[in-house]
Amino acid sequence: MKRHLAKAPVNHWAHQDDANNVKSQQVIQIIDFQNYIVHLPYLGESLTVTLDKVSYADYVYLNMRICKLPAEKGGLEATHKLQRQATIAVMPYSSPDIVLVSALMERIRMALIRDVETGKYTDTTRVMGTPQDTDPQGHLYATAYGWGGLAVDDAAYQPINKNLTKVEEGKALPSSITFNPQEIDYSGGGFWSITTCSLECWLAKDQAAISNDQAEPNADGTNTIRFNSPGQKNNVKTPVPFSALLRVYVPKSRQGIIEYLAKVRDPLVIR
Repeated sequence: MKRHLAKAPVNHWAHQDDANNVKSQQVIQIIDFQNYIVHLPYLGESLTVTLDKVSYADYVYLNMRICKLPAEKGGLEATHKLQRQATIAVMPYSSPDIVLVSALMERIRMALIRDVETGKYTDTTRVMGTPQDTDPQGHLYATAYGWGGLAVDDAAYQPINKNLTKVEEGKALPSSITFNPQEIDYSGGGFWSITTCSLECWLAKDQAAISNDQAEPNADGTNTIRFNSPGQKNNVKTPVPFSALLRVYVPKSRQGIIEYLAKVRDPLVIR
């Protein structure tokens, strides 16, 4: 007999507030206790998760994402209203007897993050997914650097390892990065973003990211994102020091986004 762990009737769906004519896409990613992706159901698809679909334990995470609505459509308040339309029925959960001491776990996590930031592992295309399609070492790094990341078929991530931002008297001087996002299925809801974090890999500012629906492109189609440059367009205020990540959601194809990341990995520099 197979034990049913979770039933996720829909993953990509439109949540709508009819009174204000507002809707947004929400995503549910199902992750098991070894941090492997069980499945990412799409619109109209339902899924019953059974023990043979997970690598360990008898619970799963439901990692829910929703695109923040712009200010003219209600901003965070309207986004939170849409989020609350989701309903989840859960069975009681208790922590296992053996749990790694949090201080030790954090030291291990930071050592793995430092490896990523110093370029010891640069190919992110096989770090999230199932046990069959991920690289074990890359998957370990991903659980520390970007837990909850999607598989490359659905999203791609590129840490920006070359950050030449100068710091004087504890303040980050203005800097920027210019790039040309490609291989994104915009018609299917795809988008890109630049997200900034502290060196401990935590979001440190209320507005820590900028995406294509907020940024104003250059005349040649490229995008320049600025950091700590008050009064300048496409500006993001960051912690000091900071790290940054390029995220590309809904690629046109798996092979196309893999080739794109390989092409831009070295040229991506904040200066």
